[in-house]
Amino acid sequence: MPSKPQWRPLKKAEAADAKIAKKLAGKVGAAEAKLAEAKTSAMANLNDVAAEAAMAAVASLAGIKASSAHARKTASSIATKLAK
Repeated sequence: MPSKPQWRPLKKAEAADAKIAKKLAGKVGAAEAKLAEAKTSAMANLNDVAAEAAMAAVASLAGIKASSAHARKTASSIATKLAK
């Protein structure tokens, strides 16, 4: 059976491992939050582009003029329905 002094390095290693794991978990959490924010921003920008494209297509094909606000609202509504 190993003597007590041989277990000290193991306990130190375990403590160091736990400290590193905690630090890494914090970094991963922060990175995940940044990714979620970037995704939300990208989706908002995509909805704006879709609204502008739809507005131009409707104006060109049907001769109907729509406001930017109405086009954004419609694009956002459709995006929400598609996300489900």
